[in-house]
Order: sequence, then structure tokens, then C-alpha cells
Amino acid sequence: MSTEPEKTTANEDAPPEQSVDQGEELPAPTQSTPGKAVFPRLTGGKRRRNAIRLLLPRDPEALKNLPKAVRGILVLILDEVCGEPSIDQFEILMYNGPIGLEIILHPRPLTVDGRAMQQTRLDLFIDQVHSPALSKTVEAVKRHLPKRMDAEVGTLDLSPVGVSDVTTTRLFVTEDAKISHDGGLDISPLTAVFKSAQTYNIPFLYQVLLDKSKNTYNLSARLATYRPEHTYSGRRGLAKLSEQGHPLDLSRPFEAYNVTTNHKGMTHKHWNTEYTKRIDGRDQFTASYSYEQVSAYKPRSEVRREARKVKEIVLGKTEHRRLLNGNASWDPICKNSLNRYGRFEATPAQLKPFVEVVPLEWTTNPWKLLSGRSAPTFNTHEVITTSGMTAASLGEGTVNLPEDTEGVANEGSVQHQSLGMFVTRTLTEGGDEAEEVEQTSESVPDCLLYPDDQYLQTLDCPVTSDIVNGEFESKTPSKPSKTLVNADRANVMDRHVLFVYENEKKARRGYKHLRSSFNKALETGLQPYNRTDLVRCPDGRVPIVEGDVSTTWQLAGTESLAASADGRVIASGPADTDVGTFDWDCHFYREVDGIHRVETEDGDCVAQYRSNDAFTAEWTRVKQPHLPTTPDYLAFSTIAYRDEEHNELRLYEPSESLRAPWDQPDTEGKMDRHRNAMKAFCEERLIHDDNDDDGSHVIYEDLQTAFQAWYDHRSEHEPPSNSVIGQVLPEDLKEAKTGGTDNTYKYFDGWRWAIPRDLDSPHHPDPDTIEESDPATDTDTDEDAASAPPQSTIDDREDTSSNSDRSTNGSQQ
Repeated sequence: MSTEPEKTTANEDAPPEQSVDQGEELPAPTQSTPGKAVFPRLTGGKRRRNAIRLLLPRDPEALKNLPKAVRGILVLILDEVCGEPSIDQFEILMYNGPIGLEIILHPRPLTVDGRAMQQTRLDLFIDQVHSPALSKTVEAVKRHLPKRMDAEVGTLDLSPVGVSDVTTTRLFVTEDAKISHDGGLDISPLTAVFKSAQTYNIPFLYQVLLDKSKNTYNLSARLATYRPEHTYSGRRGLAKLSEQGHPLDLSRPFEAYNVTTNHKGMTHKHWNTEYTKRIDGRDQFTASYSYEQVSAYKPRSEVRREARKVKEIVLGKTEHRRLLNGNASWDPICKNSLNRYGRFEATPAQLKPFVEVVPLEWTTNPWKLLSGRSAPTFNTHEVITTSGMTAASLGEGTVNLPEDTEGVANEGSVQHQSLGMFVTRTLTEGGDEAEEVEQTSESVPDCLLYPDDQYLQTLDCPVTSDIVNGEFESKTPSKPSKTLVNADRANVMDRHVLFVYENEKKARRGYKHLRSSFNKALETGLQPYNRTDLVRCPDGRVPIVEGDVSTTWQLAGTESLAASADGRVIASGPADTDVGTFDWDCHFYREVDGIHRVETEDGDCVAQYRSNDAFTAEWTRVKQPHLPTTPDYLAFSTIAYRDEEHNELRLYEPSESLRAPWDQPDTEGKMDRHRNAMKAFCEERLIHDDNDDDGSHVIYEDLQTAFQAWYDHRSEHEPPSNSVIGQVLPEDLKEAKTGGTDNTYKYFDGWRWAIPRDLDSPHHPDPDTIEESDPATDTDTDEDAASAPPQSTIDDREDTSSNSDRSTNGSQQ
């Protein structure tokens, strides 16, 4: 016998570079991937592999000749297979698809049966795991399905219903409620639901999830409808649902069976709501926290947290996500605080109303009326039984899926797409017409929206114009002037504007920018924000100051606009002229043949730099002031954000911390609220200038209008009437010369608006130029676009804390 040790050989099929000593350690990486390491957010769960589809005959005569017992076949199938050791949970889905009503049965496996798996010829582990549960269900379907109905095994894909969630109804019971055996109704609940869906062209997805313990089922039921008008959002939607209810609430047809829903009686402990429709068609709503549960053991913060959770439950968006994922979970607060149970018991004899097969003839596909959404698709793997009356495999085709759907990446999903693509698709799915705008060198919005009757269905909120500018604030949301310039563009075009941010934190920042159109108030005027645009003199030079110096502007009426650096005024002039024409007491910047020059007023060279970094290390370019086109941007602005966790476009609602101190409840004094609001308004919007000899004054009627608009966009309460405004004026205004008699006010002498109302600055957007570049009216040729002056290569990044554009790197020549 040979004593030589046994030799091992490398894999001959492996590439040469892989033929190495198997005992060697792996080498260190030679290169690293740039960027921050973040695990991808995977959003699966919308597919049901190894599901069974049941189809009713489309021929009216065959449908009519179905046995009457067909309505209860699901009860028989469930009674046979539920409770089997191999089945954990059973899911039933019904929807009106392109071939009528489609019924999906999906058994969820409980155990891994190794013996059964060894006997199967299936290659995929997931199919092997499902095999025992699927086989038992298929056998039950064969025994109980009428001859004129079809059955197929395949994969259901719910992704086509859309990426945005809709308001979904879930059935609940109270602790002492028992499901009725017979509601004593002339028509069954699901028959009523499906007939209404036929009549009003409502696409729907109905789900029942259940498991069985001994002779009792534990079930939950949901209904999602996809018409935009049936989806509710934000506090307005909460108030509307609380006060008016949902027209497609499942509790209506199922009321006789002692059930309720998440839209009914859920808010009274946590919210004070009101909702009314005005004569002019606009709605008026209130949705504020109720603190009746506050105690030594439950602080206000806990009450608000519970209220936000209740709001989420009532709006039903989370229930839609759970429906698509086949998740029967429900929130503990329903049981602990609201006496609601999202899963309830039913005996086999009580099951039929919730899982009835309704043999209706469907003649239309309502999904085709929607934009961005379509019916679920079913890809057939195997035909169990066919009557020949229904086309099998309708969907993407037979056996048309990848080998393993678990391994399919979601690179094309909306989560990985840009904010703009997400917003336009979500708005489209929500029933709003939206189109992205081709970005050019001109001043154009990111997208245009065309809401019906000046109402955005997706966000459930009114707007103020027939065309709405959409702005995706994803690049520089921290820069106030970026947001305000976009708002100015909409204002001069007489349009509403929708700002969409990447998350709630950035939306909060944007809200604060729009709430105050300037940086801060001064005794004699205000300090505007700095823009990103540089000041340019008529000769093309840019004013600069030495060092990392904060350059600020002060606006004091239309006649005075001044720039200061290091506490020294370096330029001033009328606010309605180009600031580049001011007399600048500073140095100037000019670039000549790639050399960055520092010059005196006369053009003498003081210093030269070979790079921009070297220049900005020692000098700061002066930037233009942002002069507001309106004192109140909130009057025509809507703020929304992308909720990445739930992949939802949400209307931004200011938190309690941003609530104005004066905005107190009626119970604490309505007149005190009005009086404190007027005081805050005057401090922010008016300047008292006794030395002003130009005859300026504030007209009382203008003050009334401005105060009511200011109040309306900062409080959930109704603004005071004109008669009340006169009673809550500060004493300084009452004592001013008013030009009125008999206690009436015409104007207030010695006062002026902090933001001049007649200010017409050349730095404001030009509506004529904007209209020409608007795609809706664009008639420019390519030659016109090509003739536009080139943009400067200078780094125009904005610093909100100062006017600095310094760099720490670079060298001076």
C-alpha cells in the first residue's frame, strides 16, 4: 500500500486565477466603493406564488345556470383545508379584473415537510415548502368547484395597482359583539358591494385572512377601492371621515352582522373635528388634539402620539400596505383604548357572508378609467380545470416569471427612482394630471399640474389656480432663497405652487421659509435672505469684501436698500433699482483669461489668483438680496413630502412646536386669541416710523384683508370678522391719525408695511419671460434657446448664515 498522502487537485474548470492554495486567506480589498454604506430598502410582498385562481364563466347563460350552492363553495373548501397541519393562514382575494371577478386562494405553509418535499419534482425550495398546502387546496377545489368554473395555479402580482396607498376599510368588532349567523337581509353584503362597484365603476380589492383553531375561524377582512375621490389624506381627510363617514365603508353592508370599521367612532377620544361645506364650494375643517385623557399617568405628549396613531388607522393607508403584503396585523391601541378588535371569531356557519362567491356578470373593466393603476395580473403555471368558457392565463402569460422571484431585484421600483418620478406617478395614480417640464436655462417649474375644480385629489386639498407649479426641492432645501424664488415665480404667474421635499424634516424647514418671507425684522424695516445670484455691476464686475465676512441687506421701504459688511454700509440705493448700479464702497472681482483679479473702483489691480479656491480663501463675493414679491407665500403654497418608510406622498402638517403661541383654543378665550394674533401680526408686518415725512400710511381695509389671510394660514380657527378686527387693534394704531370719524378707521398715519406693497424690483421674476419658457405656451425655437447668454462658471453656492463663498484650499500667486 502506498504511504504517500492523498493529493487534492484544483477545479479544472475554474479560471487560472482561481487555482490557488485553498488554505490561503483571502487578500485585503484593493479598492473601496465610494459613498456611504446603506442597506437597500426592499419592498416585496406584493406577489402570491403558488396561488389558485377561480374564474366564473363569462357567458351569461352559463353564469345563470351555475348551481345556487356556488355561493358557499369557499366555505366548503376552507372547512376542508383550514386546520391542516401544513397550513398556517389562508388568504382569499377578490377583485374585478379584465375578465370579470377573479377569486384568489392562497394557502400559507406552516411546516417544512421533508418527506413530502423529497417526493416532489419541484426544483425551487419555496415551491417545495408550499407543495403540501397547495396540493391539499387543489384537491379540495377539484371536489367542490362547479363544472362551469375554471381553476388555475400560478403567481398573483399586485404591483400594478400602484405605488401609492389608498384609504382602505377594515372590519372591526367590539369586545362584547358576536358575529350574527344571519343578518336577515334581502341581499348579501358582498352582493351589495359588488353591485355598487359595477354601477359606479369602482375598481376594488377585497381580502379575507383567516386561520382555524378547532371549529372556530379567526378572520380579518379589508376592502381597498381605487377611485381617487375615495382616498382621504391629512387632517382634512380625518375631519371629513369623522364627520361624514366613508361612502364605501364596509360597515354599511355588514352592519347587521355586528361589525364596525376603522372609519366609524374611532376619533372622539383623541380628536376634536368639524367639517362643513361652504356656499362657494370650499370646505372648512378643524382637526385638533383632544386632551381629555391627560392625567398624571398620561402626559400630553403621549395623548398626541396616540392621536397620530388613531389618525393613521382612520385614514387606512397602513391597512392598504398590509393588504398588499398579506399581513393581518392590527394596532394595539385599537384594543387598549378604542375597544376595537381587528381579528374576530366566526364559526363555519357564520363564514359565508365574508367569503361568498357572487355570480355577477361583469361587462366592463373600471381599472381602465384610472391613470397609473391597473388590475392585478395572474401568471398561470398550471391549469387545474377548465370549462373552455374563459380564456386561461390572462395576464402576462403562462410560465412567464423568472426562475426564482425571490431573487429578483427591485432596481426599477419607485423607491430607486428620482423624487420627480415618484411625485408625478403618485399624483397620476391619485387622479391628478401631472407632467414633468423639460428643464432649460430658463426659469421653469419642475412640473405642471392641472387639478379639476382647483382641487388636488391625491393630497385631498384645495389650490388657488387652474394650473399649479410643482417644485421638487431635493437639491438645496436648506437654502431659503431657492424655495422663495420658486414661490416668486408662481406668484408673478398667478399660480398656486406645490413644494415637495424628500422627507418630513426638510418639509418642516421649507414651511418655516415660506411662513416668513424674510430673514428677520428690524426696527426700521427687515433683513432679507441672500440669494445665490451674485451682484453684477454694469461693467460686469462683482463687488467683493475681504475675508470671511457676512454681507447682509437691510430693506426700509421702497426708497432704502443697503448692504453692510462687518457693520459698515458698503452700498445703498432705492429698492426698486438694480443693486448692481449702487455706488459700492469696496473692491471688485473680475476674471480675465482664467486669472481671478481683485480691483479697485477705478480698475487698478490689487491682487491676482490662479484658482477660484485661492481667491475665495481670502475674499467673499456679494450676493443679491431676495426681495419678496408678496408678504405671505403660504397663501398660495402647498407643502408635501415623501414618506420613505411608507413610500407615500404626504401633506405636511406643522407640528405643535410650530404652532403660534397665540393660537389657543376657543375655551381659553377667543378674543384674547384675536388680540394676541393682531399684536404678532403688527410686529411682523408693520413698521412705526414717526419721522417718515413722505406721507406713507397703512390703509385700514388693506390691513383687514392682510390680517385675515395671515391668520387663516397659521391657525385652524376661523379668522375674525372685520368688526372684530377693529376691537383688537393695538393702542398705538388706535391712537394714530386715522382720517376717519365716528370711531371708524380709514388709514393709519406714521405706519408702513415692512414689505412694501408697491415694490417693483428688477430682481423679481419677469412674468413675460417666464410665460415664454413655459412649455404650455412655449413657441421658442432652438435658435432662441441657443442665443441665451451662457451662465457664469463661478461657484454660486449659497451660504445662508452669511454671504461667504470662501474655500480653505488654494494658493495665491
